[in-house]
Amino acid sequence: MSSSRRACPGDAAAERIGWHWRDIARLGHEGRITTGRADRYLIADLDKLAEEADGEQYITAQAAADVLEIRPADWKSVEAAGWITPAATYEREVGRYRTVTVALYRHGDVRDVREMPGVDWEAARGVATVPDAGGQTLLAVHP
Repeated sequence: MSSSRRACPGDAAAERIGWHWRDIARLGHEGRITTGRADRYLIADLDKLAEEADGEQYITAQAAADVLEIRPADWKSVEAAGWITPAATYEREVGRYRTVTVALYRHGDVRDVREMPGVDWEAARGVATVPDAGGQTLLAVHP
């Protein structure tokens, strides 16, 4: 088999490029990466994907807060301000009879939020937070 036709399974594909396997599977279903028998992915496609689709990975709110170096509680303020909306959601089982909806955000969109003008990220990192009228802590924004 030529090196351009070598393939690997989803878990190895995810490990190869440092993505979650769900992101690779999603892009495979969208036709952006070749999916072979037994959900195997061409290595050449994976390497190309890692370069061309940087930022398209889906991350949780916790991971998004980590990217921005803020507390998860402050991430709620980012969402409430309308600076970002979930790209997708999924249901996760919690216990035997309950599920919760987990929001997923595009990694590139989260990085874009970091570049928003007028946001005092040092304040958002807990150095000096700003309470709103209801006493909740919000991000400090300067016009």
